Amino acid sequence: MNSFVFKTDKIKSERGFKCSLKPSPEKFRDLFSISELLSLSVSASFSVSDRCILVEGEVKAAIRAECSRCLKKFQTELFDRFEEVYEEPCDEIDIEPVLRETLAMMEPQKPVCPVECDETFLKKYAPSHDGESGPFSALKKVDFGKKEK
Repeated sequence: MNSFVFKTDKIKSERGFKCSLKPSPEKFRDLFSISELLSLSVSASFSVSDRCILVEGEVKAAIRAECSRCLKKFQTELFDRFEEVYEEPCDEIDIEPVLRETLAMMEPQKPVCPVECDETFLKKYAPSHDGESGPFSALKKVDFGKKEK
């Protein structure tokens, strides 16, 4: 049985349902292109009304990524929430699609390591306050000449 599929009869008979899951990261590694998924935990709460079932969930993931500034590997935790309403009468509710969607949006596009990041890169290329030094300061001395029409 799929651990992300829940019977609506059970949810309705209990007038709600809560669960916590620790799925294998291997199942979702395809969603992470620039970092590595290390661990994953999901909690979900099912609420029942007369016409629908509301699923509210939280996803916590630990990843290993490469800092886009200093290129060092680091580990960090990601957190997000999801919410889904099921109005159609159905026998089962599968939360895997909404979980996959949430995880796909969690991966940072430009990972940056925490505060202890080596800021050598930033100091080297940051604009100076005096306006005279920096990697592009020599361009100020170039006479480009104006072309007249």
